[in-house]
Amino acid sequence: MTVGRIINAIGVGVAYSIVPIYLAECSPPTVRGTLTSFYQWFFTFGQFWAYFIIYFTKDKTTKWSYLTAILVQVVIPAFMLAATPFLIESPRWLIITGKREQGVISMSKLYGKDTQYDINKIADEIEEAHNALQNYRKDTSYLDLFKGVNLRRTLIAMAIPCLLTGQGLVFMGAYLVLFLESIGVDDANLMLMVIMLVLLATNTFSFWGADRFGRRNLLMISSFFMAISFYLVAVFAWYVRSNAANNTVVAFLFIWCIVYGATWAPLAHITVGEIPSTQLREKTLAVAMFLNFGISMLVSFVNPYIQNAGEGNLQGRVGFVYGSVSWLAIIMVYFGLPEVKGLSLDVIDTLFELKTSAKTFLKEGQKLMAADGVVELDHVLSAHKSIVEGERVLESMFSPKEKMYEE
Repeated sequence: MTVGRIINAIGVGVAYSIVPIYLAECSPPTVRGTLTSFYQWFFTFGQFWAYFIIYFTKDKTTKWSYLTAILVQVVIPAFMLAATPFLIESPRWLIITGKREQGVISMSKLYGKDTQYDINKIADEIEEAHNALQNYRKDTSYLDLFKGVNLRRTLIAMAIPCLLTGQGLVFMGAYLVLFLESIGVDDANLMLMVIMLVLLATNTFSFWGADRFGRRNLLMISSFFMAISFYLVAVFAWYVRSNAANNTVVAFLFIWCIVYGATWAPLAHITVGEIPSTQLREKTLAVAMFLNFGISMLVSFVNPYIQNAGEGNLQGRVGFVYGSVSWLAIIMVYFGLPEVKGLSLDVIDTLFELKTSAKTFLKEGQKLMAADGVVELDHVLSAHKSIVEGERVLESMFSPKEKMYEE
């Protein structure tokens, strides 16, 4: 059983690290958010499927009460394994590894025969952008994640999944049943299954909303409502304590789920798939997901000690903890997360290299897209490199030792 869980965890970790990248690289900029959202939708569907099976086998007294739940997990992986040989390779990966012809063919299959996009032009832009970045900066190791402009991108990619977890995801998934039972809610298992169904339904909003409203606005607005929801859950669960209060608690938990399912659940995966640099995307995702799993384990371990009676005894007041993390999420998104809706991955790379602020990121990116700025990437980065080198020369001319003599 333990070996099986380890193997399953490895599979989930690989999917977390690879699938958002694959979807981001295979998607046209205008629908990248929509297509990447499917990852979260199917992830939530798997959770709902598991809760559904567990709920309808919980009253069985034979070994099939747990074997059924284990065996049905084979269905979806078996389907995925059978479909894997038919997947189209990422055209971006093919092009930047010197397989341009195969990349163009792959892109033609993905975009269709009657596509509005000029596939050869896109391939040229990917190739030129990659060559320009290679000439400007060659990043290959994990240490490069924390150097120069890559540090900013790495911190964003690590922060978003961690804030996703810290706003109550582990609590809702692992401790909601115990919490509902502790405040006297009947059939908490059924309530959990209904909540998973609500999450699945609300995930579909991102198919349209991610590319319509962008990432920043949705994440900040949703965190505000998630904070208020958890605060009210804490107030009614601890300070009011009545049947009517319990119903109110359940209502605000549903509101939290609706808001979370429509925004943070899919947008976190969309963001970590498009923010990392082309050269370090896989390594960035690996580090971000490793940290996310670590935070999830930490919250899973700590939550009972701060929530349960006889320990931290927060009980319903644990909502204040998770609600407060949502305020941190708002601050981080406002000051740190740039808006990238509709921008190509090459333009995103350019803007990060130019150290564009989060507030002006989208505006500057749209200017580059309108001016066909990807083609001019080499010139932009060369100019920026000259400026950086000039600044270093000036700094060397006025070293601390020389400044002392000047004084």
